[in-house]
Amino acid sequence: MAEVLGAAGVADAAGLADAAGLVDAAGVADAAGLADATAAVPGAEKAAAAEGAVAAVGALAVEQAVASHERAQTRVRVRVRYFAAAKAAAGVGEEVREVADGCPISSLLAEAGFGAVPVFGRSTFIVNGVATGDREHPLHNGDELDVLPPFAGG
Repeated sequence: MAEVLGAAGVADAAGLADAAGLVDAAGVADAAGLADATAAVPGAEKAAAAEGAVAAVGALAVEQAVASHERAQTRVRVRVRYFAAAKAAAGVGEEVREVADGCPISSLLAEAGFGAVPVFGRSTFIVNGVATGDREHPLHNGDELDVLPPFAGG
């Protein structure tokens, strides 16, 4: 169970939501679940409980937004290798690109000026040796991204 009091003895929104079992696998609080949890509180205490739940979700949302913003401000280096037609379109076989931490593959391609290039729209990607078709796959420092266009022949 998560700690619900911080060092100063103040309730921690993330800890409250987690302790109530209202945080999903990605660590995101479930506002509807918090609202449902307050529905069982009787009478005048219901308003206070609902207000506390809303405050907890609000504080957690702010914490998550700050963390996301901090990640986006951190620039990381990703090694990109282009093959076949992708190499011809990129004009290089390999490069290191600086992007925001957590940047999806689609954003890296757009920042490189390849967002509208057809071969990149049909390509498959390998991140750190694992194939992915998810263009929203997040990239982090030191990742290696291979761009593989469709191959023909046999």
